[in-house]
Amino acid sequence: MDTEFITETKTKLFGGTEEFTCQLIQSEAGTATVLYLVPETRYLESLMLLKGTLSFGYFREDRNYNVYHFVTPAGATLATYFNVSDQTRVIAHAVNWRDRVVDILVIPQQDCKALDEDELPGELDPALARLITETRDYILHHHDSLAQEVERTSAAHLTALNQAASPDS
Repeated sequence: MDTEFITETKTKLFGGTEEFTCQLIQSEAGTATVLYLVPETRYLESLMLLKGTLSFGYFREDRNYNVYHFVTPAGATLATYFNVSDQTRVIAHAVNWRDRVVDILVIPQQDCKALDEDELPGELDPALARLITETRDYILHHHDSLAQEVERTSAAHLTALNQAASPDS
């Protein structure tokens, strides 16, 4: 099986971009699932993500958020991380999205937590402020069911990846 790669480009609210080269897992009509290997140990709030942690990224053009599911190589969930976003576009070999600063971190057996709200400027366009607030509230209210759906989907992708990598397949 040939591995196909895709570039994820995040445009920041205050300008600038970040790019990540990811393995394309699935793409169809306005959606993409990607896999990124964390290249070096880093912290996400108080959570340590070791080098080699798997990050499944889920992008949909029809949602104002994207989701990263951080798992160990064995598939154990470390965290589900939601980015409030807009203007997500899935095109050939690329996923582009605008970061709207606020994130929601869900760590198993802990409270979910909204992050970075203090980084928003006091004077935001009212429509953008409403998008951020409504999306944040939706995720906070539904984080359990959203995280469970992501966990099931990631488990299926990990099983398929492991089967494809198996010498018997």
